[in-house]
Order: sequence, then C-alpha cells, then structure tokens
Amino acid sequence: MPMGQALRLCPDATVFPPAISKYAAVSRALRRRLLALTPLVEPLALDEAFLDLSEPVQRGGVPAALLLANLAREVEANLGITLSIGLGPNKLLAKIASDLDKPRGFALIGQAEAAAFLAPRPVSLLWGVGKALAAALEREGIRTVGDLAARERSGSPGVSGRSGCA
Repeated sequence: MPMGQALRLCPDATVFPPAISKYAAVSRALRRRLLALTPLVEPLALDEAFLDLSEPVQRGGVPAALLLANLAREVEANLGITLSIGLGPNKLLAKIASDLDKPRGFALIGQAEAAAFLAPRPVSLLWGVGKALAAALEREGIRTVGDLAARERSGSPGVSGRSGCA
C-alpha cells in the first residue's frame, strides 16, 4: 500500500524512515545466493527475482523445489528475512504461485493443472490487467481467466474489438 494511502486511512500512524542502505545490503546478499544457484537470475526489485532452474545440470541433479526450500531456510537463518517461493513452468505461473501464501509461502503451479487453477480466478490476477482493463473486460462479460480463455478460443474479438495496451 502506498504511504499516502496508508496515512489517509490511519492519520495517527507513526512512520519510521526507511533504511534503504540496509535493504540494499540485504538485497545484494540475497542476490549473491541466487546467483550461486544459477547464473540465470532476472531481478524485478530489491526483494524479488526470477530464477531459471529448468536445467537439472545447473542444480547438480537436485530438484528445484528442494534447492529452493534449502535456500529459504538458509536466508531466514542468516539474513533474517523470509522468502515466498513460487514454482512454475513460466514466469507468469511462478509469480502467481509466489503470491499465493505469503509470508513464507511455497507453491507450485504445474503446466498440467494451470488452466484449471487459473480459470476461476479474476482477470486482474494477470500481469498487465489493471483496474481500467479489468473494468473494460467486465463490461464485455469477462470476469475470470476462464472467461477470457473461452472468449479467445471462440474466436471472438477482444474488448469491443480494440487492441493495444491499457
């Protein structure tokens, strides 16, 4: 939640200044640990990154789930922060999985169950679907990922036939 919104909701809140240098140091320490697992690390923010652990050779034959569970324990013990881990066959599913059970979440969305898992969820779960696009999709009767998938399969045009980003 943005600080301005938090202060509007709770005007008497005590706000402590952020310790950016400490956050950056912990982020660098975490990044070193991630790079020790794989050189294929794509940072998203100080506290978030994608790791490509698709090649078993990169992991010395250790299953990715076990490798990441060990990482989470080590990071919590030595850096004092918790990790929420999402595993998936692509970035979208991995990101959704990582958000499922915070803090200390550990979730997997596999390719085989992805469609059934996503179908009942709101379209706003998808990257790039903000409030305006979600509202436009809802006007077209598209509220869930399943609604969107069905619309695409039927060959119907997108939102009122428009294209582009929202």
